[in-house]
Amino acid sequence: MGWFDDQIKTRILNDQESLEQSLYGLASVVSGKKDASAVIRTDRKKTQDAISEILRFYQIKSKEIPEKLEETDEILEYLLRPAGIMRRRVRLENNWYKDSIGPLLARTKQGDAAALLPDGFTGYSYYDYQSKQKVRINRKSKDQILEDAYCFYKPFPLRSLKARDLFVFIFEALSKADYAALFFSTTLITALGFIPPFLNKLLFERIIPAENVRFLFPIVFVFVGMILSTTLMKLFSGLVLNRMLLKMRAAAEAASMARILSLPASFFKEYNSGELASISQYVSVFCSTLANGLFSSGLNAVVSLVYLFQISLFASSLLVPACLIFAVMLLYSILSIFIQIQISQKQMISSSKLNGLVFGLFSGIQKIKLSGAEKRAFTKWAESYKTNAELSYDLPWMLKMQPVAAGLIAMAGSILIYFTTAMNHISTANYMAFNVSYGMASSAILSFSGIALMLANLKPILEIIHPILQTEPEISEGKEVIRHISGLVEMNHVSFRYTEDTPFIIADFSLKIKPGQSLAIVGTTGSGKSTLVRLLLGFEKPQKGVIYYDGKDLLKLDLKSLRSHIGSVTQNGKLFSGDIRSNILLAAPQSSTEDAWKAAEIAGIAEDIRNMPMGMFTYISEGNGGISGGQKQRLMIARAIAHRPKILIFDEATSALDNITQKQISDALDQMKCTRIIIAHRLSTIKNCDRIIVLDKGRILEDGNYETLINRNGHFAELVKRQRTDLP
Repeated sequence: MGWFDDQIKTRILNDQESLEQSLYGLASVVSGKKDASAVIRTDRKKTQDAISEILRFYQIKSKEIPEKLEETDEILEYLLRPAGIMRRRVRLENNWYKDSIGPLLARTKQGDAAALLPDGFTGYSYYDYQSKQKVRINRKSKDQILEDAYCFYKPFPLRSLKARDLFVFIFEALSKADYAALFFSTTLITALGFIPPFLNKLLFERIIPAENVRFLFPIVFVFVGMILSTTLMKLFSGLVLNRMLLKMRAAAEAASMARILSLPASFFKEYNSGELASISQYVSVFCSTLANGLFSSGLNAVVSLVYLFQISLFASSLLVPACLIFAVMLLYSILSIFIQIQISQKQMISSSKLNGLVFGLFSGIQKIKLSGAEKRAFTKWAESYKTNAELSYDLPWMLKMQPVAAGLIAMAGSILIYFTTAMNHISTANYMAFNVSYGMASSAILSFSGIALMLANLKPILEIIHPILQTEPEISEGKEVIRHISGLVEMNHVSFRYTEDTPFIIADFSLKIKPGQSLAIVGTTGSGKSTLVRLLLGFEKPQKGVIYYDGKDLLKLDLKSLRSHIGSVTQNGKLFSGDIRSNILLAAPQSSTEDAWKAAEIAGIAEDIRNMPMGMFTYISEGNGGISGGQKQRLMIARAIAHRPKILIFDEATSALDNITQKQISDALDQMKCTRIIIAHRLSTIKNCDRIIVLDKGRILEDGNYETLINRNGHFAELVKRQRTDLP
């Protein structure tokens, strides 16, 4: 019935498509093709137009969609995957329309796809093709949008990046309205700061000497009003800055995580999970430092320099001493900053290594306890922490004395100001006005030193995240996205070695695997079996030769889309923290719980899951998850086959299973009609394979089925004899 229902559904969709095309033709006769297109637009066309609007928002060129793509998810994958844009499903609840960070793809109640784009400082709008008008989302129009939607995350450019690229990416995350709001609020706060010096001069020049009390109250009211206005503007400026920081962090953190997930497998050999987690967090620190140093203190300090004009206006003879004091303040701050930069970089590197060590210790806590190595583990941690603590607490004397030195400079400056005031006979009114302007200018200069320190910290942060930025991701523009494969795999004169100064592990290797064929690869330890798997999965690139999938060069294919058609179980594969269902459906997130049960049945783990406390929703921890080795392997097999791949690659995937269970799984996999590549040390598990090749030093030594190789009485037969305990 399932197949018949699908045929009926497809026929109905085709009929609807044909009807809409016919109506389009009739409409074009009357009103022309341009007007007709606004009246008759297929659902597929509406979806494509909406996605194209989102791509234009990200300054990415759209392309034509193949006719075979009908589902929204397929269209999204086809258009977004080459650009590296990531997406997830969201629900639009409560007052979602009042704020905007990124574009959304939603549907109206009429079923039309709509691209909801950020509009102005806050909020969303979309283009209505029927009315040919832009619709602003508000309290009334929000009811026309359905709750389910997609949100999108812009990636970093899909190439090796420099510091400039990161700055450009972060600045592009903000809109013109954000910059305008921040500049407006900062300028207004500075303008309000001009008033107190004039009020002070008026107070001490005219009102107090004349003992005119009735003019005192208006000045007090002006002071109070100015303070309230300044407070409100600072509150508004703080909200604007916080919003800008949120947008910067949301864009940069999502892009950095997408970047890490798209990096080649060889990158992860150099860093452990703890180090990577620590490095990725510095992207958020980078955004916070940039926002506070440049947008907050930086803009404030630059605008506040106009207070120097006020100083010259009230007491021009005090301008030179004031500038001299400011220069000494800046000089001392800059010297401290140069010392702080070197320490900050060492602190960040030490902290990343310490976090990696702590993560490793916690991950292996069971092994540490079993071997009684608690003291050795603590000693290793203490040695690493000692370096970190020294950098944090044992600072150079210049940094320790910084607060005291700042106070001494301020005191010496005050003495110089008082002396100059007395020598030049500056009036009380002008001095009081100068004093207020001097205080504001002094705050601006001190802000500059703080800005310099924050911006100086950007360099060590960039050094920390440099590996993530520099490494080129697997996803790159121009590579072909794979939608379907038959299971044909070819390796043509492939040679590979991990380093240039070592011999080839795979040497001039050629192999052709037909669709639906089951191929076993055997050989002694170090013969190149696992390396062959890494090459097939694109984890490593051959130095010579070409690997083909359906006649297409692997290096020219989008690896993520290719791997979505391959199910693999590797030697050191792990389960993820979460329930069993999410582990099985990791590669098939759109699948249902029923699909998870089907995969579990094929993998022979369904009965075990039923006996667990919460069935498919039983929680398991990272690694083995508190289950046996055999259960772990069967769960990983279920995960590999849940999305119905056309190619299966098993590297010692059933080593912990008994022969009966292996036979059951093998029989179930035979029904899937997919290409299978099996690496096994236990040779009794590959008797039914269509073909067996024997590897030795990266070359094919023997090739044939089980019976042929046994009768040949060669290397394979010798390996079998070693494992048969019934022979003398």
